[in-house]
Amino acid sequence: MHTKESKRETHPQQNSNFLSKIFFCWTFPMFRKGLKKELSDEDVYPILARHESHKLANQMEKEWLRQQKSSTKPSVWRAIWRIFKWDILQFLALSALLSWFIRIIRPFALGKLMGYYSFSNEAESSEYNNVIYAAVIIITTIADNVCNNLCTDQCLQLAMRVKVACSALVYRKTLRLSNRVLGEISIGHIVNLLSNDMAQLTNFWPSSDCVWCAPVQTAIILYLIYSMCGPTALVGVGFVLALIPLQLILSKKVAALQLKSAVKTDERIRHMNEIISGIQVIKVYTWEQSFVKLVQLIRRQEMRMIKILLYLEVWLSSFTYFVNRSAVFLCVLTYVLTGNSPNAQYVFVLFSFYLTLMGTLSWGLPAAVSDTLKANVSIKRLENFFNLEETENKTASTTETGIRIENATAKWSKNPQDNTTLQDINFCVLPQQTVAIVGSVGSGKSSLLQLCLGEISLLDGSVQIGGKISYANQEPWLFGGTVKDNILFGQPMVHDRYDEVIRICALVDDLSHFPYGDNSIVGERGILLSGGQKARINLARALYREADIYLLDDPLSAVDAKVGKQIFNNCINGYLKNKCTVLVTHQIQYLTLVDSIYLLSEGRIISSGSYKDLQESLTDFGRLLENSHNEEHDGENVEQKAEVQVCRKENESEEKRASVFLLFAMTESCAIGADYFVTFWVNLEQKRATPNITVTAFEELFFTRANCVYFYSSIIGVLIILTVTRTLSFVKICVHASVHLHDKLFASVVNACMDFFYRNSSGRVLNRFARDIGSIDKQLPDLILTTVQILLSICGSLIAISVISPLTLLPALVVFVVMYYIRKIFLASSLCLKRMESTFNSPIYAHVSESAKGLTTIRALRANQIVEKEFYNLQNLHSSVRYMNLSANRAFAIWLDNFCVLYLLSATVFALTRETLGGNIGFVITRAVGLTGMFQWGIRMWSSLENEMTSVERVVEYTQIEQENDDKKKVPSSLWPDAGKLEFRSVCMQYSAHSPYVLKKLNFVVKPREKVGIVGRTGAGKSSLIPVLFRLVNFEGHVLIDDVDTKDIALSTLRSNISIIPQDPVIFAGSVRKNLDPFDLYDDNKIWNVLEEVQLKDFVRNLPSGMFSQLSEGGSNFSVGQKQLICLARALLKKNKILILDEATANVDPQTDELLQKTIRKNFEDCTVLTIAHRLHTIMDSDKVIVMDGGIIVEFDHPNVLLNNKGVFYNLVMETGKSMGKKLLEIAQKNYHIKEH
Repeated sequence: MHTKESKRETHPQQNSNFLSKIFFCWTFPMFRKGLKKELSDEDVYPILARHESHKLANQMEKEWLRQQKSSTKPSVWRAIWRIFKWDILQFLALSALLSWFIRIIRPFALGKLMGYYSFSNEAESSEYNNVIYAAVIIITTIADNVCNNLCTDQCLQLAMRVKVACSALVYRKTLRLSNRVLGEISIGHIVNLLSNDMAQLTNFWPSSDCVWCAPVQTAIILYLIYSMCGPTALVGVGFVLALIPLQLILSKKVAALQLKSAVKTDERIRHMNEIISGIQVIKVYTWEQSFVKLVQLIRRQEMRMIKILLYLEVWLSSFTYFVNRSAVFLCVLTYVLTGNSPNAQYVFVLFSFYLTLMGTLSWGLPAAVSDTLKANVSIKRLENFFNLEETENKTASTTETGIRIENATAKWSKNPQDNTTLQDINFCVLPQQTVAIVGSVGSGKSSLLQLCLGEISLLDGSVQIGGKISYANQEPWLFGGTVKDNILFGQPMVHDRYDEVIRICALVDDLSHFPYGDNSIVGERGILLSGGQKARINLARALYREADIYLLDDPLSAVDAKVGKQIFNNCINGYLKNKCTVLVTHQIQYLTLVDSIYLLSEGRIISSGSYKDLQESLTDFGRLLENSHNEEHDGENVEQKAEVQVCRKENESEEKRASVFLLFAMTESCAIGADYFVTFWVNLEQKRATPNITVTAFEELFFTRANCVYFYSSIIGVLIILTVTRTLSFVKICVHASVHLHDKLFASVVNACMDFFYRNSSGRVLNRFARDIGSIDKQLPDLILTTVQILLSICGSLIAISVISPLTLLPALVVFVVMYYIRKIFLASSLCLKRMESTFNSPIYAHVSESAKGLTTIRALRANQIVEKEFYNLQNLHSSVRYMNLSANRAFAIWLDNFCVLYLLSATVFALTRETLGGNIGFVITRAVGLTGMFQWGIRMWSSLENEMTSVERVVEYTQIEQENDDKKKVPSSLWPDAGKLEFRSVCMQYSAHSPYVLKKLNFVVKPREKVGIVGRTGAGKSSLIPVLFRLVNFEGHVLIDDVDTKDIALSTLRSNISIIPQDPVIFAGSVRKNLDPFDLYDDNKIWNVLEEVQLKDFVRNLPSGMFSQLSEGGSNFSVGQKQLICLARALLKKNKILILDEATANVDPQTDELLQKTIRKNFEDCTVLTIAHRLHTIMDSDKVIVMDGGIIVEFDHPNVLLNNKGVFYNLVMETGKSMGKKLLEIAQKNYHIKEH
């Protein structure tokens, strides 16, 4: 586990001066570099000390623990306040300065300026005051720019630090969760906490200041409005205040919907995590349609809530569009109806103050309430997660090396109705002793090891552990990285010990065939390795760690006889001979070599002692030992295709998009028209009041005061109707686009070539369905609406100002050119930074997912600090890029604002020197002031939209990945395959274009109903036959089934007619029944029959809901052996003519194995069966055996013939031991004579 770190020693902000920090000049070198080349991870600055993940995690955890001790209801909010209170206070102080002072002075100065043009000429000396007032407007605008940017920077840094602290605590909590809880909440829930919930918490801070700043600012504005405009100016405030309860109700509804949609998002992500992790099994079972329907159902439920959520959110954001103008309209209407004539001072003081007031009351406060409620939902989810049950290690330490368990009773679940897992356990392992634990499937063998590790709840008795523990899990856990990284797992390299571990784990030969030796990258979950290779690397990790006690959970089941024997002799009886070793195994031939054996059944130790003691016992297991005391175990519709049914048409019509844009344009035109009409009316009244200005006959006739009221009322009414219509249409299109993109993404991923999953970690793929789809669902619609709205408003304002004052076109053009180049410089770096930010986010999710899957191994090896350090490094890298992106945005905003002030200055000068009508001057100045912030906000929102569109880009990228080639239309007969003949013709296969061939020129024929065993050393290419048979990979040559080339028929036809029991059992969350029959093709009796065939009927019947009992994610509440039996039951249900067994019974005990072999022989007597095996006794009665080595077939004939030839197969048999070899020879010879006669 290694993360790239920045090559720079210091962050440039640390060496910058005061002005550089205020105006973000320290970002200029980054922009210069971005113009010259595309920024990469080498250009990332080192993390600032205040953003460092480890420090923030320590602070958050310390405060949370204090909360838990001091309060019965610990609060994340209180913890955040205590850690970040000075940052919060600094942010609120800047916000107060901005809201209570700077943004109040500017409208006040405008009102004084407009007083000069309100029906009575001031003295000539008052023109000097006009210059002063205009200067105040310019200066306060500059102050607004600087203070607003500093305030925003402080806020966004605070939001980022809170997110980092909470995310780190989520990860630390994940590492401490009990296995029971982890099985219940799912990995998808944790990923959603780190993605969508953290996004909600981040979104809360920018508007949080409005909650307490708004009331004070409102009081100040109301006083000034009353003082300057009289009581009629307060009518609009009443209208706004009357709407606030409605907005708050809607905000509360938004928060409730946010919680409901988050639950559905959790569920969708959990299923997506399962689908991505088990995609190969889904493909070979042709279960794509079942999972498509499941995800579509959840997605429809999720989108139903998100659709309502978007309607409410977009409606709330649209309030500001007409509420401000409606409030001003009501004030003007009241003013006129009380016998007054509208004048410039009255109207534009109203406009300015109400614009500020609406920003607070109509947008800021409801948004703050909405964001607070949504953030509170996420905080509650975090609190619930932080309060989940942690693993409680009740083991006691002792100075004497070994394990001593006395009268222990334990179980996974805390539900009193559930059966105990282990009962009355008395177990002792002394120093330098090797102890074996044996028993049938589900007897509690692995649970006993978990009891030693403290992972299972101890109800009674005691567990004493003396010494340091190392552990190898039954299901190999590998993370994405090199072979060396997986073995060292954070431990320092000691070459002698490392080389010895590689040797005793029989990895020397494997590593020599890897392209880069032990520096070769293994895919996530070791996806590019054989089962035996994964098991041996997993074992090597446990052995490399220096410990006193080694707990090995069935490490030999996935390797062949020779390798198993080598590992047992060199490792357990050699390397670990002076250690305390506990071995769970089904391989009873090794039991003669251990010091003591414990036999478990139904969670109890029914017998213990030496091998001889158990052999003489009267138990079934004892008789089995006697019968096979040297037995060797080997560890090693027709065109139907899973496609997403898109909810609506593939492409949204251009007419609909154009009509929505037209609605936007019409709404903006109506809004500008309303403002311009008031200006016209004010000018008209000024003309009527000024003797030396004439009023035209047309104006006098048509624009009476009454008609002006009617015209103004009509415009406002149309504006409201257009705003509502525009909002509804826009949300409808956004929801359709979101549904369409998700469905297209899911269809593309589920039908992608397996090579795609070999090359991309599940975290990277999951990030598309979590973070990117979440952004498209929730963030993008509001961002698009705001951006289009602002850009249209800018265009409308410029046109309107230019109509009144044409000379302003020249400075507008200059500002546009300057802004174009600033934007070009900004985007050159910003797009790269945003892309890197998204890219660096994926490894965080992948690391969390990997850690959760390997939690038992991590805790057993005491590697929490190692994986935590990796998490901190990943977070630091992401935080550094994010802060670079945030600072780039701030630099862009402040310099864009400063250039916009030049436009305001020129527009004000032109208005004051060339205009005599107060309405025109007020309109130009108010619009120009609005443009000052709007220019940068609009272009920044446009840039942010482009940045956020990387989510769309990343989703679209995955909709264009290479798909499985399934364009074949040849339809075989409905009975195909009726015989089961299988033929390989010159088959060659490699997993990728640059990797070596793993299968080389394979030519063989399997006759109908033949039973063929496939054997060979680990890594010989046995399991690689499976992806060829199922066309999971592209291959050269031809595979024919009943003389039909598999390349000529549809994938679903091929795969649905071949049954498989895979090497790694894959179980999905859901009922037992759904795991066996997801399409509900079989009745309950048939299900019970197959469960009885695989010895699971009694176990399932005793579950709380029988076959409808729910399995945890990954089937964690079933043992590995039981999961393998579920897979066998699936094959029994389908009863296809061809069956592939890939180490199908590797994880079951010998007794169960014997019963299952009989079941397979009985139920698949008329089928062609290919058995990939390491347990040679399972294939000795086969009709033929294929012996593979290095991807080629070295021998192919009846076992007896091959044994008489004394070739490779003979050597494999002899490696099982003399007595076992003799027995296998007898079985082969007997079977051969039966076949002959």
